[in-house]
Amino acid sequence: MPQARRALANAIINSGSAIGMGIGLIGSSVLVKNMSMAWQNVLYIVAAILVIMLCVFTLIIRGKAKSDSAQAEKQTQTVTEDEKRAPLFSGLLCSVYFLYFCTCYGYYLIVTWLPSYLQTERGFDGGAIGLASALVAVVGVPGALFFSHLSDKFRNSKVKVILGLEIVAAAMLAFTVLSPNTTMLMVSLTLYGLLGKMAVDPILISFVSEQASAKVWEELSAFLISLA
Repeated sequence: MPQARRALANAIINSGSAIGMGIGLIGSSVLVKNMSMAWQNVLYIVAAILVIMLCVFTLIIRGKAKSDSAQAEKQTQTVTEDEKRAPLFSGLLCSVYFLYFCTCYGYYLIVTWLPSYLQTERGFDGGAIGLASALVAVVGVPGALFFSHLSDKFRNSKVKVILGLEIVAAAMLAFTVLSPNTTMLMVSLTLYGLLGKMAVDPILISFVSEQASAKVWEELSAFLISLA
C-alpha cells in the first residue's frame, strides 16, 4: 500500500475488529442476560459463523492465489538493502515496542474487565452492560479514521500525535475508575474509545514501517498483542 496512506489503510482494516467486538458484546449480553439463552448456545453460534467465514475466505483466497503468486515472488526478490539492515532493537524502536505493549494491555484490560466492573461496581444490568462495553470499540472506528488521516497528512508530526493520544487515553482510563457518576463514566469511556488503542494503532504501525522492516514489525506486534 502507498506509504502516504498507510496509517489510514491500517485504520480501515482495524475497524473490522472493533465493529465485530462491539456486535459480539452487545449480542452476547442481550442473548444471555435479557433473553436467558444458555451461554453455550452463544458459543455454538459464534463457531458456526467462524466456519462459514472460513469457507468464504478459502474460496476467495484459492481463486486469487494463482494470480498473486508471481507478483509475490517478485516482491520477495526486491527487498531493499535498507530493510535488511534495519535495526531491530534500537533505542527508538524499543521505546515503541514498550509503548505498543502498554497500549494493547490497557485496551484488552478494558474490554475484558469492563463488563464485570459495570455489573458489580456500577449496577449495570442486562443489555446495558453490552452497550456500554461495546461503546469503547465502536467509538474507536471514527477516531482511528480521523487521526490516521491526520497522521498521513502531517507525516512529520506522527510522534507528537502518538504521544498526545497516549497521554489523553491514560487519563481517560483513570477517570473511568474515579468517575463519581454514570454520566462521567460514559464520557470517560467514550473519550478513551475515541483516543485510545484504535486511534494509536494505525499511526504506530505506519511510523514503525518507516523505521524498520514492515514484516518484522508485523511479527513483533503479533507477539506483543499475545503478551498483553
